[in-house]
Amino acid sequence: MGVFPWSIVDERDKALMIESVRARGFVCAVVARCGCDSLTLARGLAAQLRLLKAGARIERSGRQMIVVGQHGASVSVSHSGERTAIAIAAHARVGVDLERLRALPVKGLATRYFVTDEAEAITHAADDARLEIFFRLWTLKEAQGKLLGEGLAGGALSWRVPALDDVGHGCGFASIDGRDWCVVRRGEDVLALASDPGLGPRALDDVRTVHVNHACTHRRRVGAKFSQ
Repeated sequence: MGVFPWSIVDERDKALMIESVRARGFVCAVVARCGCDSLTLARGLAAQLRLLKAGARIERSGRQMIVVGQHGASVSVSHSGERTAIAIAAHARVGVDLERLRALPVKGLATRYFVTDEAEAITHAADDARLEIFFRLWTLKEAQGKLLGEGLAGGALSWRVPALDDVGHGCGFASIDGRDWCVVRRGEDVLALASDPGLGPRALDDVRTVHVNHACTHRRRVGAKFSQ
């Protein structure tokens, strides 16, 4: 995986994270961003946690990232403001999406993009619940599009999100034909994961927020994700 001159994981937590990652063959972390690009961050996380076998590496393939040298492994990233969600699986395909809860014209967006029953659920939801319902659906659709390698342009927005079971800690979960979807609110963020073969209802239980500890001089641009 290469040697990185900085640590992406607090050394006090790394041993526990490595043990958990090896047992599950999967990690999902939310990185408080520096100026490094997502490829560098994903490589750093995989190297620090020793998730991939020797000789495997993460590379770009168009707009996506792939794992070269380890069949069945995958990586997915999502940016939201000052955070990047990174999901890496040793034996499954994954798609991840992270969104910060923020004021948006969600009724109009849902009517424009979502299937009818989803749009109606958002329209008729209580004012204090409507925003979270919208972002839970949106992140699941984004995660599904990334899992399939198609993004939202491939039809994920019109894909109907399966009925979700509450599996505790605010996590919604669904599983159909071996494919799983999880979504959870973490503070003011909503995080969703799609996996195939499914990683189970507890896949997002151990998500950590980690910090890149190096003097980064890179510059990056944060763009808008939604438009009317």
